[in-house]
Amino acid sequence: MKIPGIFRPYDNACMFDDMEGFARHYARMKEKGEDAAQCVGCGKCESMCPQHIPIREHLRAIREAY
Repeated sequence: MKIPGIFRPYDNACMFDDMEGFARHYARMKEKGEDAAQCVGCGKCESMCPQHIPIREHLRAIREAY
């Protein structure tokens, strides 16, 4: 799973108030099997994150919202 490929468009949608655009983008990601549902919750990404972002929590929220 490419986490930046999920977070970057989500961040842009939040900054530019384009959640509908993100929803369309995320639907395409789902079709390709590249969405947040691919996260298995192991936490490896969080242990490697230099910004200490709670990645699993954010992926879960995105998955539930879209």
